[in-house]
Amino acid sequence: MKVYITKYALTRGIEELTSEDVASMVIKENGDLVICGRSGMFPVSYSADNYALDRKSAMRQAEEKRRNKIAGLEKQIAKLKNLRFLPESEKKIERIYVFHARNGEVWGVPAEIIAENYAEYQESLGKEYSKYYDTMLKWFDEGDHEFADWAKNNMDWSDVKDQAFLIGKKASGDGLSEDWANGEYKYVKTER
Repeated sequence: MKVYITKYALTRGIEELTSEDVASMVIKENGDLVICGRSGMFPVSYSADNYALDRKSAMRQAEEKRRNKIAGLEKQIAKLKNLRFLPESEKKIERIYVFHARNGEVWGVPAEIIAENYAEYQESLGKEYSKYYDTMLKWFDEGDHEFADWAKNNMDWSDVKDQAFLIGKKASGDGLSEDWANGEYKYVKTER
């Protein structure tokens, strides 16, 4: 009998064993392969996905293990790329103005878009842009209703729709102008 061990294919390659190489080799009813070495070693068991009876199947198993390992490593790499070890002073705070539409959709708009609109309006009156931009973000951070009041009463959905993003449910777009002005809202801050 000849078997191809694929359990260690990614580190040692596919190992080929014959019944002459070992003291005994048995395939149990559950599909496990049990091998006893000649030197009195304890039996070693391999599940069906860690050995094959022909080279072609062994190569398929090894290739699948390789693909799975790469996929796992790519997930780890993605997590590592998103991991940040920044001092508190360097963390970026994302501020999202969240509103609920009547159709059940939940939308987010970067708070900076609303703060920019407010600051631009104040600037058009001859006032200092940065002061009013910072004031809006302060209102957001404090949960002050002035922030939402400006968004609802001085801006339209058309002012934010290009930067808005759907947080929940499928987008239909119906009634969003009305919901922007009258829908339920909340302030959300996240750190990156």
